[in-house]
Amino acid sequence: MAVMGTLSLVNRLCSCIGRNQRLIFNHPLRRGIASCIDPAYGLTDEQKEFQKVAFDFATNEMAPHMTEWDEKEIFPVETMRKAAQLGFGGIYVNPDVGGSGLSRLDTSVIFEALSTGCVSTTAYISIHNMCTWMIDTFGNTEQREKLYVDIGYPVAGW
Repeated sequence: MAVMGTLSLVNRLCSCIGRNQRLIFNHPLRRGIASCIDPAYGLTDEQKEFQKVAFDFATNEMAPHMTEWDEKEIFPVETMRKAAQLGFGGIYVNPDVGGSGLSRLDTSVIFEALSTGCVSTTAYISIHNMCTWMIDTFGNTEQREKLYVDIGYPVAGW
């Protein structure tokens, strides 16, 4: 009977995804919190737009290929270029060298959404952003100017 009660609760938890509510689940053997909060909850309108673009990109460009990339150890260069063209190549890099100039919070919203499509590719994009930020922040003028190349977005890690 306890198993049926637990399964019923799990089904209710799973059915609430996408709703703006919280459910707390207490079990005699373990304790935890299950959350069904909309991922856009608490975001500004601008952050919601970033999130939507990232979710759409993850759904259309990353998720369909994720398994193949992992199984065949493929580095998805073309997908990375498409991500960069959307502004994901230098999210928190200054605009004067081709970056988007967004905050770290904006960046985390974007990375969270991208990771729904492919975690490893999102990790590449995250590392690339870290590299471009370091060049932008600590590089001299010549290095910063080389960051933004003719293709129209910052390139450091690809």
